[in-house]
Amino acid sequence: SLSVYHYIAPFTLYLSIPESNAVGILKGSLKWWSGLSSHSLPYVYEMSIHLRLYLYYLNDFKDNLVPEKDPRHKAVMAVLMHLVEKNKDISELSAMSWTVNIVESPLVNAFVLPRGQVFVFTGMLEAVADIHQLFFVLGHEMAHALMGHGAEQASLVHFVDFLSLILLMAIWAVCPRDSLALVGQWIQSKLVQFLFNRPYSRKLEVEADKVGLQLAAKACADVRAGSVFWHQMDLSDVLTGKPTVPEWLSTHPSHMSRAEQMDRLIPEVGGMAMVPTRIWHPNLAFLTGVDLSRPADLGIRVTRGTEMAQVWGPS
Repeated sequence: SLSVYHYIAPFTLYLSIPESNAVGILKGSLKWWSGLSSHSLPYVYEMSIHLRLYLYYLNDFKDNLVPEKDPRHKAVMAVLMHLVEKNKDISELSAMSWTVNIVESPLVNAFVLPRGQVFVFTGMLEAVADIHQLFFVLGHEMAHALMGHGAEQASLVHFVDFLSLILLMAIWAVCPRDSLALVGQWIQSKLVQFLFNRPYSRKLEVEADKVGLQLAAKACADVRAGSVFWHQMDLSDVLTGKPTVPEWLSTHPSHMSRAEQMDRLIPEVGGMAMVPTRIWHPNLAFLTGVDLSRPADLGIRVTRGTEMAQVWGPS
């Protein structure tokens, strides 16, 4: 049975969190707590682990979190909620409590936790050229959570570690020398990285790119944006002189490999936007340079049209 600790998991890390961040975290934890009685004990245990992971990252980024009132936070939240709304036929996606956290950092990065907590670095917001690319980036992160990639990767690590332990025990049984054991462990760790962990990580990234593009297409984003984004990333690396890492050494496919995959998927996902939509929201203006001073343009307007989704401003 579960210990008392697992029932009070939402509150165990508060002592290490500054008061300025505690209120927001407490609100999310109370939401978690309110649904506790309807869940089975294994589910409660799983959720307590996920919540502790979320609190860990909130504490880690506590000095760099962008306030919720910041236009960038509102913009990302608006896009995320539009993706959720247009993909509400996917029950697993609708069941998640999606949240957004913007981290002030030049890193071009974004990631998602298993229960839908999305972290986007401001460097990524500067890297996307338009709203369509932001749809694709967020769709990619949502796909990771939707397909349970975190759990898949953890399962692979445990399985490979088990096999590695058997191998090391066999080596030790044949030749019980400390020096050989150290060499064997080093070789084993490298083989695991390059033969299992990194290829599997690249596979998950390819899956998330595909599903993320499908989610973005259903939200009526321009499906060409995914390919353009990866071409931009590749050009940025060339212009800044960033060293190129061979794909087989990386946890992610190369930018050009991902761009080529996006190009191949365009005919497949292009027809998924059954009701094309034109979207405008004032919080997205930092991506488009639209003047927000006109009160008539407050809120979200959605109209029918024949073209793919685009941000449109005051007429």
